[in-house]
Amino acid sequence: MNCLDCVYHKIIPDHDPWNASCTDDQAIVCILQSNDKQDIESLDVIKSSPYKVVVVGIRLYNTREKSNTPDWCPVVGQIGGDVK
Repeated sequence: MNCLDCVYHKIIPDHDPWNASCTDDQAIVCILQSNDKQDIESLDVIKSSPYKVVVVGIRLYNTREKSNTPDWCPVVGQIGGDVK
């Protein structure tokens, strides 16, 4: 299973405010899970996200390859089966 196939994923920009070469990076978050490490004052998009992070620092050309479903996925846990 891949997070991109799930309706509960969201792709957000993951630009590094301190590194100009990472302005096009992306991250995937799960909108069913809250970010228990959220820091709303952070300049880092991932740290300030209200949603739990699946993967960060993804380049546009390898989004699918890098977005495998994590072990903590709430959807896979409900429908059963292995996380691949």
